[in-house]
Amino acid sequence: MKMDSHHSPLRNRTTRHATVCSRLTGVGRSAVAVIGVRGSTAIDVVIECFTAAGTRQIKSGEIRYGVWHGGEADSGMAGESVVVIPRDSENIEVHCHGGTAAIERIVNDLQHLSVEVIDSGSSQIRWHSSSGESLLQRESREVLSCCQTARTAAVALDQVRGALLDWANRWRETFDSAISVADADPVADLEWFQAEVHQMIDRATFTMRLSKPFRIVLSGRPNVGKSSLINAIVGFDRSIAAPIPGTTRDILHADTVIDGIPVRLSDTAGIHESDEPIEQKGIERAMTEAARADLILSIRDPHNKPIKNTTPNVPRIEIFNKVDLYDEATPAPSLGSKSIQTVATTGEGIEQLFTRITEVLCEYFPPKGSPAILTQRQFVELSQLANKTRIEEIVDLLTRIVCDD
Repeated sequence: MKMDSHHSPLRNRTTRHATVCSRLTGVGRSAVAVIGVRGSTAIDVVIECFTAAGTRQIKSGEIRYGVWHGGEADSGMAGESVVVIPRDSENIEVHCHGGTAAIERIVNDLQHLSVEVIDSGSSQIRWHSSSGESLLQRESREVLSCCQTARTAAVALDQVRGALLDWANRWRETFDSAISVADADPVADLEWFQAEVHQMIDRATFTMRLSKPFRIVLSGRPNVGKSSLINAIVGFDRSIAAPIPGTTRDILHADTVIDGIPVRLSDTAGIHESDEPIEQKGIERAMTEAARADLILSIRDPHNKPIKNTTPNVPRIEIFNKVDLYDEATPAPSLGSKSIQTVATTGEGIEQLFTRITEVLCEYFPPKGSPAILTQRQFVELSQLANKTRIEEIVDLLTRIVCDD
């Protein structure tokens, strides 16, 4: 199924009454709302109200960003930024800001095109339970609706399209065949199967929280420029920056997106010896935050030595900030090939830092089309498979994973 991504008139205005819409999610200012449109003219009414970014045609299952203008694209009215996902030719999802204003505008626009608005609990709009999808795919849809960027949504969308389901069914068939052949030796298959299970479990710490940002902690001694650096990354003054050691005593957070990856940056207190109780508490919190991080930005400058690495299991990027202060009296140290040189106050080196952050965080992402664990239920079921060696038990557990019961 393909849709023209530009404004176009309805192909069949006489059958609009057959199409319904409903809000599928709750309302909340910080949430993403999902409005379902179902019926024989679902494609047409959405096209009339929506213009996608880019000119290529929209295909089923694609995530397309664009503007919802309600059929008044040339009126000069501001549009709503939305994401449209056509599930099939008669089922479309519109993802928008979760506030009431955005939801009401979209629903009202659909009403003006004779789309019937029905209660979210109506069986008319519950297409997930009647579409023949598996439990795994329905769970994946729930996760997909909460993803914040296309890059994380792609992992969930792979599962909606059946990556984990196909993986489980393929291994069920393999082991069922081994059971039916008297002299079969499934040892090699079993080793490969276990390796894939352990790989999914290892990645689950990321794939089970696709709706949450990666945690990046800025760590270093006082006055190395942590606050200035976080301001340079997010593009505005989120942290107070001053040439006074101890300015940051608590943890300050800032959420942003780097190359399609949602991140939460944490500006922490400078690590140093202190007898001041409040500073000591801030330093303790900084070290605790670093231990929970997905990535640490370890920062130093010409006047400060690097801090001791107390979190060797957490990936880190070494940053030499204030490199404009190196001179003949203070020569630059020998920098590692993967270290980043920055001047936070001018933005020098920030693009290189973005590239390096992306390289590190992308290691968490499973390859495109790979099976992935998205929910606690899936994690528990897959964990039980991790050390099973009896083929009959494995087949039973795989059946339980994909079945609704």
